[in-house]
Amino acid sequence: MEEFPVELMRGTSVRVVLPTFQGLVELEGTVVWTTTHGSVIRHGVAFPEPKGPDFIPQVLGEKR
Repeated sequence: MEEFPVELMRGTSVRVVLPTFQGLVELEGTVVWTTTHGSVIRHGVAFPEPKGPDFIPQVLGEKR
């Protein structure tokens, strides 16, 4: 999920950069849903390839 101040249409291709313990990870995905919470619009992003078991610890900053 990503938060943006403007709503992107479902099906829009996006590139997100995630700060991780191992540095920045750049991923491409597609917006699959949106919902509004106050002034922020949340976007569900689906990635074209499954992520391996090391992806979550990398994003959360856990050492392996």
